[in-house]
Amino acid sequence: MGTLNACAGLFGLAALLGASTALAGPKEDVVAAYTKAFERGAYRAEITTEVRGKPYVMQIDVKWPDHFHMKNPDTEMIILPGATWMNAGGQWMNMPMDMSKMIQAYSKPAMEEGVRGMGEVTELGLEEINGCSSQLYSYSTSGKFMGIDGASQAELAICKDNGLPVRLVSRDKKGQPQATIHYDFEADINIVPPR
Repeated sequence: MGTLNACAGLFGLAALLGASTALAGPKEDVVAAYTKAFERGAYRAEITTEVRGKPYVMQIDVKWPDHFHMKNPDTEMIILPGATWMNAGGQWMNMPMDMSKMIQAYSKPAMEEGVRGMGEVTELGLEEINGCSSQLYSYSTSGKFMGIDGASQAELAICKDNGLPVRLVSRDKKGQPQATIHYDFEADINIVPPR
C-alpha cells in the first residue's frame, strides 16, 4: 500500500517565491499552499488507495514535528516521541521497537525533498471540492515524493478562500490513480497516549 505524505513544507522560500508577488506563478502557488499547510502545524488527512482491487482508506492525524495518529481498517497506531502504540483487535499494545522509520515520509526533510522534485506546474481550472472553490494544478514529480518512489503525476486542489491544499491525487506513469488525499485543517487534532 503506497501511503502519501499529507503535506509539504519548505524553508528558504524567498529564493523560490521571489521578493515580489508579481513573480508568482503556478509553481509558486503550489509551494505557497504546501508551506502554509506546514506552518499550520496540524492537520487530518484521509488517504484512499486500492488494495487487492478494493478501496482502502486510512486516516492520519499529524501534529508536527513528531505526533502521529494513524487509523486504517486493520489497525490503529499512535506515534509520539519515544513511544509507539498499536491497536489490533481492540487491544492497545506499547510497541518495543522504534517506529520512526515508518513515518519518515511525513517528516520535514521528506517534504522538502518532494518540493525539490516537483516538475513544471500547470493550472487546470476550478472545481468545487469539499464545499470550497478550488484551483487545480497538475505537476510531475521525480525521486521520492509524497512517500512514493519514482516518477508520478500529481493533481493538487488549493482552496481559493484560505490558500490551503484540499485534495491531492497521485497518478502513475500510465495515468492510473495511486492515491487520493483529502486534507482537513479545521479538525481538532489532539494526539495523546491511549487510555
